[in-house]
Amino acid sequence: MSYGIYESQRLRLRPLTMEDLPEVAALLCDERVASALYCGVQPDTEAAAGVLRGYLSAPECYPFAVLERQGGAFAGVFLLKRYGERDCEETVYLGPAFWGRGYATELIARSFSMAVELLDAEEIVNYVKLDNTASVRAQNALGFHLDHVEYYDNCPKGLGIFRRRAASGTIRTGRWRHFKGGEYQVLGTARHSETGEELVVYRALYGDYGLWVRPAAMWQQTVLADGSPVPQFTYLGEI
Repeated sequence: MSYGIYESQRLRLRPLTMEDLPEVAALLCDERVASALYCGVQPDTEAAAGVLRGYLSAPECYPFAVLERQGGAFAGVFLLKRYGERDCEETVYLGPAFWGRGYATELIARSFSMAVELLDAEEIVNYVKLDNTASVRAQNALGFHLDHVEYYDNCPKGLGIFRRRAASGTIRTGRWRHFKGGEYQVLGTARHSETGEELVVYRALYGDYGLWVRPAAMWQQTVLADGSPVPQFTYLGEI
């Protein structure tokens, strides 16, 4: 299976190979990293090699090495694979030296168009331990919704199954109201030249009528208002 190189603003994704075993094994044998993964912590390089071979041989699975664009450091692993008939599942794990930089969020945002291109996926499904608050926040910020929670012995606080459409649904031009009351005119959508993320281009209909962009995933979020879920933006009609 042949596939190419993808880039985001700060990261480069290239196909993973067995030559990456030393870097992958270092991550899979690190309890801080691998305890959150389905495969669990691997005892040695030989065991990690078995996991890596599984990535490379799995049907409709696209494993990537995650590299920093500046300097080329090996930051981690990103997997995009078929889940059901028209969905896909993502796995991201990064070395501790690369935590706290927003890389996982950047990767997932970049993957929205990749999921459609590589797998013709309609929906993305992510599994996140609910005690991993940073990952949960990232899912919410990127427009995922919590579908349900599963409980396992090694995950007492629950494993959240988060979903969102791979490509944002059509966001109509016209007048929209934010849940806090402000009204805006959507002029159209655009795509970030570095990350491929879909953006909404809109103008405030008050004040200095400033022109803004916002990730389409955030535009379509559901938020809590007075304890009840409501759309972040509601369509009012054409202008």
